[in-house]
Amino acid sequence: MSFSKFPFWREETSNRRVPVDLPCVLWMTNGKLEARICNICFDGIGVELPMQTADFASSDVLAVSADGLGRIAGEIRWRRMNRIGIAFTQAE
Repeated sequence: MSFSKFPFWREETSNRRVPVDLPCVLWMTNGKLEARICNICFDGIGVELPMQTADFASSDVLAVSADGLGRIAGEIRWRRMNRIGIAFTQAE
């Protein structure tokens, strides 16, 4: 018997990033930051920060919200220049 590396409720194609351009808000420990979602997949999103964004710790981001998505808890997995990757955690 062969088992897929993906759970039965998640198809292999669900991990593909879908390009989007949506405004969003990053909810942080010291306030909020307006940004843009540049891609989305089953377990996270790519976010483009404004160019003049000051450095912050990964733990400063608590959640992200956007129209149609609501507010979703997440944690930063990577950062490259003005882009970050946020993995969804549990709903708030």
